[in-house]
Formats: sequence, structure tokens, C-alpha cells
Amino acid sequence: MRARFSHIRDLLQGHRLARGLLEQDPTEEDIAGRVRAALPQTLRPHCLEATRSGSTATVFLDSSAWLTRARFLSDRILAALREHGIDEIRYRIRPPMIGSTPESADARVTRRLSDAVVAHLYEAAGHQTDDGLSEAFRRLAQRHAERNTQT
Repeated sequence: MRARFSHIRDLLQGHRLARGLLEQDPTEEDIAGRVRAALPQTLRPHCLEATRSGSTATVFLDSSAWLTRARFLSDRILAALREHGIDEIRYRIRPPMIGSTPESADARVTRRLSDAVVAHLYEAAGHQTDDGLSEAFRRLAQRHAERNTQT
């Protein structure tokens, strides 16, 4: 006899917290879409998310520079959200997770430590009384020393 598979959404509907989040999602996606539409083209990619709590929307941006620019557009954003009963906006910074967007591919490149820093790490490893910490410093120095000789 073949097992009947259920869609993950059907399974999550049985969980009280998950059900609330599933029902909330379309509204928040619409709010985030309206916020992005009210922003200039250059600012849109920096708007990571918009959530709602009562009559307040919280807009998450990826840096304080973009947050400041968005604040100047608060009237424009509020006008786009009045249909949802929102009359206040809060702004928050949430740096994007590495690898979450195509633009962040460059952020995954590990920075090389200079030869001077590698030497300091080896020296610090020699002065540690904790063997675990000493070994961690040595491994870090060795990894970067190898990279420096490869480039």
C-alpha cells in the first residue's frame, strides 16, 4: 500500500504557532511589496523586510545609510500603507546574512591576514597557558600563512 503524502503547509496548519505565521505571511509580503514600490529604484534592494504589528510597520534595511534615506521618504511610504491601516513606521537595521543574496557572493571571500598579523598569532600562541587557545591561534596563523604563500 502506498503512503499518502501531505503538503508541508497542511502539516504545519496543525501547529498553533506555525499556523499563525502561515496566515500572517501574505499580508506582510504585500506590505513589503508596497514599501519597496514606494522607494526609489536605488533603495529597493536594501529593503530586506517589512513587518506589521497593529498599526505600526517596521521596515528592515541593510545599513544605517539606507535607513536614513528611507526616513526621508516616510510620508511616501505611509501613503502607500494607509490602505492596510498603518499609521506609523519604525526603521531597523538588519545586516543581510552572507550568501542570502547574489550581491553578497563577494562577502564570502575570506580576507587574508597580513604576514605581520600571522607572526603575531604565532607569538601569541607561544605565550598562552591554555593549550586549546594556543592551538587555535596556531591553526589560524597556519591557515593564513598558507594563503599568503599561494597568492
